[in-house]
Amino acid sequence: MKDFNGDRVICYGRNDLAAGIFKSRCIDLLINADNTLVKSVNDAIEMHQCKLTVEQIPELFESFSEGEAERLANILFSKSCAYVNRKMNEIGLCRLYGDVELQYKSLFWNLLRESGATKAIVGSDMASLLLEYPACLGDILENKILVNRFGCEIKEAMVVNPEISVSLIISRLAVEDENRRQIFAQLPYLQGHRLAHDSLPRRR
Repeated sequence: MKDFNGDRVICYGRNDLAAGIFKSRCIDLLINADNTLVKSVNDAIEMHQCKLTVEQIPELFESFSEGEAERLANILFSKSCAYVNRKMNEIGLCRLYGDVELQYKSLFWNLLRESGATKAIVGSDMASLLLEYPACLGDILENKILVNRFGCEIKEAMVVNPEISVSLIISRLAVEDENRRQIFAQLPYLQGHRLAHDSLPRRR
């Protein structure tokens, strides 16, 4: 993945302390929407985040005439959707994800879902991605569409990466000590996987 870039837009909700922090950057993107070229997947994600900011905190853009900020945001989003769909067909999921900057590693999946680009993913793509970037398991498990379509590939990745799997399971179920071991009785695809079981902390 690419290095973290703190200058790019991230949409923070209205009630977040960071809400509006990227107002100036969003305005720059909106003003140049008609002429902007999408040169990377990070550009595409940023355009999507700009659109979400306009939708969620419209009062930040009162300097625009009525409806203008929304119109320009939709132009940006249209360009971002076209880019990711084209790139998914040209270079595939694994290479596209490898170009993502760290601050966008979770938001990448939001754009793929909203743009419809997840339809281009096939099982071999997901298997290759999870093999090279197993740390993205948590983000993928948050995406119901991907979980439903690629259950087998996800289960295999969880077995191959027991430490990541155990950490995800524990963090989501928020259980401790012996209760953690009961998790595996509920997960047939991890049952009997001694490495995963043995990695759980023992009470002394």
